[in-house]
Amino acid sequence: MAVSAFVLLILTFICGTQPAKWTDSLPDGSLKYACAGDNVHIPWNFALSASESLDDVQWFYQGRSSEMIAVLTHGNFLPLPSFSHRVHFIPNGGIIVDHVTVQDSGNYSVEISGHGDSGTFFRIKRTIILQVGADLMTTDGHLHVSENPMAVLDKRTDQWSIELHCGTFTYLGQPPFDVEWMTPSGKLMSSSTYKDGQFKLLVSAPVQGGNYSCRIPVLSISTACLPDGNGANKGKATYILDQTESRLTLLEAHQTALQKENDALKSENFLLKNSDSNLFDRLHLLEARTSHHVSFHARNLRNTSIQHDSPLIVDHVIINQGNCYSTSTGKFTAPFNGTYFFIGTSGSLATGQTGQFELTVEGQQISFVSTRDNGPLDAASVHGVVHLTQGDTVWLKVSSGIEFWSAATSFSGFLVSPDS
Repeated sequence: MAVSAFVLLILTFICGTQPAKWTDSLPDGSLKYACAGDNVHIPWNFALSASESLDDVQWFYQGRSSEMIAVLTHGNFLPLPSFSHRVHFIPNGGIIVDHVTVQDSGNYSVEISGHGDSGTFFRIKRTIILQVGADLMTTDGHLHVSENPMAVLDKRTDQWSIELHCGTFTYLGQPPFDVEWMTPSGKLMSSSTYKDGQFKLLVSAPVQGGNYSCRIPVLSISTACLPDGNGANKGKATYILDQTESRLTLLEAHQTALQKENDALKSENFLLKNSDSNLFDRLHLLEARTSHHVSFHARNLRNTSIQHDSPLIVDHVIINQGNCYSTSTGKFTAPFNGTYFFIGTSGSLATGQTGQFELTVEGQQISFVSTRDNGPLDAASVHGVVHLTQGDTVWLKVSSGIEFWSAATSFSGFLVSPDS
């Protein structure tokens, strides 16, 4: 006996108004298998309404050639010569194809044509794909059992398993039977899945080593189109599963999964730490906004004779919230990023001298002022709003070395707004 397979893919094509309807027919996309030598039944059925009339029914084949199979017109079923004596009509739209062979594989379709209300023309169409084989439908006509070199996670049990494959089948869809598996202890088991031409069996821990066999069930030998006589032998294959190797494979898979899980946990922990750090920074900033006030005011000079590019060191502190101003250096150090305001005032003691100084950030000039030279005790101020990065220093730098007026000298500043 030979193997053949029917695959039916059904499409509907409608012209004009909604016409006759299919009834009790093969559903769209269905698959049908048959062995070589079989008589293949394709039971298409349709129904007309009282106002519809049938013109004709036509059947077509497309595979090794493209041709019409037969036509039904005026109640007469007329096969074409290439299908004469091989095709028979099944009321009301089906056919039987006798003694199919591998060469008969291809597309078979039927078209129903007629007229509806007011003479409106309609046509409906369905198509099947017929696959025919002459032996066990595998790549070489025999069964083979192999082992997946990688362990597989059984989603039903969430356990790692050894996977055995039985095939490779060439059916266009799911075969019309399942294979039987027999374990070394003689236990019969069904396949876990079927995919890519392979029936698959998952062997869970503890793995039992020894002979695992895959076979076509006795009741399915004819369905699988195995030849008479040695069909049972061709429909069986055996594989020796090494117990030690299999258990090592499962241990390696489990260890790899644990390592991936550990890496994922490390990554998650890292993200959580960063999140905690960001939260801490935001909390610190919020505390700075609400409770950590930054401001200072100092007056009087430590030394009134100051050299060029040196700081005016104002050392009598009136207020120093945050302790950011240093009386030893005369410099303010920003405690964190933000916008700050500063103002400095001083003057010259002697007539004919100008007191020149500037407000600087990290030594870079922000603003500059020069007192007048037409009299003693003349003062002037510099000020500015600046954005500082944590650690930046702000100070008053002398631009010309003169005798500065201590009583008129002061340096003040405060935080306007920390960065968000």
